[in-house]
Amino acid sequence: MKKDDLYSIRMRASCNGRHISGAEGIYNKKSISGIVREYAERAINHSRGLPDEVNIKIRALKGMPVFIPLLRMITVRNYSIDDAGAFIRRLLLRLHIPDGVVEQSLYIISGEKNMRGAALIDIKSSDRLEPDTDRGIRSTEVGISEESGRLLSERLSPFGLDNNTVREAVVLASKVAYHDSIVAELCVSDNPDYTTGYIAGGAIGYVRIPNIKKAGSDSGGRVFFVKDGADIKELVHYLEETPVMINDISDIKGEVSDSEFFGSIIG
Repeated sequence: MKKDDLYSIRMRASCNGRHISGAEGIYNKKSISGIVREYAERAINHSRGLPDEVNIKIRALKGMPVFIPLLRMITVRNYSIDDAGAFIRRLLLRLHIPDGVVEQSLYIISGEKNMRGAALIDIKSSDRLEPDTDRGIRSTEVGISEESGRLLSERLSPFGLDNNTVREAVVLASKVAYHDSIVAELCVSDNPDYTTGYIAGGAIGYVRIPNIKKAGSDSGGRVFFVKDGADIKELVHYLEETPVMINDISDIKGEVSDSEFFGSIIG
């Protein structure tokens, strides 16, 4: 793989300024035309409606990306929003994130105002760390190699999870979790048709949480829990500008109960 053959491709679709859909990846030169067509089709056929503006940006990478492994993945079974909320609180507390910070994060992801990017929260002070709290931080410049992409699809397929939403979410979460300053990430999609969120981190992998919100709700958000004393300028540069590619696929498991998860997965 040569840097001269790699391009970042991003798509953002909106209607009257409201976000409709987005996608991005790092691809080789021969894939550009096909990916542009695929992204355009996704933009105009999204369940959130027809956009009035679609932007597709293609940019050659300036250097080689950082190659990292995919987070291991598991789904924790639950049957209600209350079950999901209880699991989120228990897991974040197990990761030594204080109760007040946990409640702050739940307010962010369930609020009426959806941020375009993620909130950065210091787990000690509970301070918001992003330069612009209305915009948040966008983790971008991330992709997966062709071989790893095929293997990821093969391993997701037995669980009925081989789709764009799951594949792209775990790839993006893997980039975020790879940075030493990130303790964990909590994410709820603002897609009204998608009610599975996740908590991800280097210590726990990518933990899918069904029934995280009501069907039809367009609330959602993303919170990155940051170690106290982190270099925020360097972290933001990594998240928004450092190209990262997945080149190794980790273990992917099916559903477990919350007791199984806490009893045998993280101990």
